[in-house]
Amino acid sequence: MSHDRRRVVITRLMQLATVLHASKRGVTVRQLRGRLECSKSTVHRDLESLRAAGVGVESDTINGEVRYSLPGWPVAAIAPTPLQLTALCLARDAVRHFEGTAAVRQLDELLQQWAQLPKSQLALTYRTRHSGQTSIVCVLDSAITNKRRLALAYHGERDKHSRPRKVEPIALRSNGEQLYLFAYDVEREDYRVFKAARMQTATLLAETSGDHSRIDIEERFRHSVKTWTANAPTTVVVRLSAEKARFVAEYPLMPNQHCKKMDDGSVEVTAEVNGITEALNWVLSWGSHAEAINPPELREQVAVQLRDAAARYYHATRSGAPMRKARGDVVRGSAATEGQNADAAQGVSPELGRRRRRVGV
Repeated sequence: MSHDRRRVVITRLMQLATVLHASKRGVTVRQLRGRLECSKSTVHRDLESLRAAGVGVESDTINGEVRYSLPGWPVAAIAPTPLQLTALCLARDAVRHFEGTAAVRQLDELLQQWAQLPKSQLALTYRTRHSGQTSIVCVLDSAITNKRRLALAYHGERDKHSRPRKVEPIALRSNGEQLYLFAYDVEREDYRVFKAARMQTATLLAETSGDHSRIDIEERFRHSVKTWTANAPTTVVVRLSAEKARFVAEYPLMPNQHCKKMDDGSVEVTAEVNGITEALNWVLSWGSHAEAINPPELREQVAVQLRDAAARYYHATRSGAPMRKARGDVVRGSAATEGQNADAAQGVSPELGRRRRRVGV
């Protein structure tokens, strides 16, 4: 599991740590499955994730059953060293996307306690930070912990206005600077991913969420470029030009992608991806240096995007508006450039046209 994949299940790991901490005699895997409503493999994976994060999870065999618990550490009588404190403050900044969750609140409380010490003992000035979404994230975290339904006012990408969505929240995940909620959409009767930044409001309902313990969350996201989910992955094939082939490992489509070097120096990238939306964005990011080979719907969507973008620039040059090069030189459209723009308006650059002829399209 990658670093990001391990980091994004912080809410569920905090629930596990809370259950372990509350037990005096330890908890079996069977009991953890019942308390957390998850599969046996998920329990074992989360226990290993806690250990990987440095949490001292203990295990003892009692009457033939393995019981897990958190050790009763003695309270430290001294404050952390400046270097330890620096590392802790940096760790708090790293989980800022989860601000409002129980795990981050615990960290804030610890930093606030140390901030009250005399400055001669510990030079720390710390104030709890609150973003505009802290209250919403707090509601999401509470709903996940208490297994309650949520009423969202959600402004989806294709929605003109926000509209109500009733969901059963399952887990919080992050990607880059954004936080996402993986949940069951009651109306659509399907699992969806909701971007926290698009939530206008989030209200905790009295209705209890259903049992989603059979859903393997990591498997659902295993083939996602960022946050897209699917019941089954799609095989995507993209060819990068010889000029950009050496960067394919530096900016991969997927970590486990397969790369085949072609005779002309280009490279053919094959990967299993959830849907084509995120793959489409990756292809477009390479400009004229990438060509979508398969599936056909991905190839078609790339052509549509390039055609629409080219048409927009074509109309700008036809209107007589000045164009600027990268260095700021103003260039007016000429008969030659207008001819090139006409080709661009059809969504086919000279380079892309040559590639299409090469593959027989």
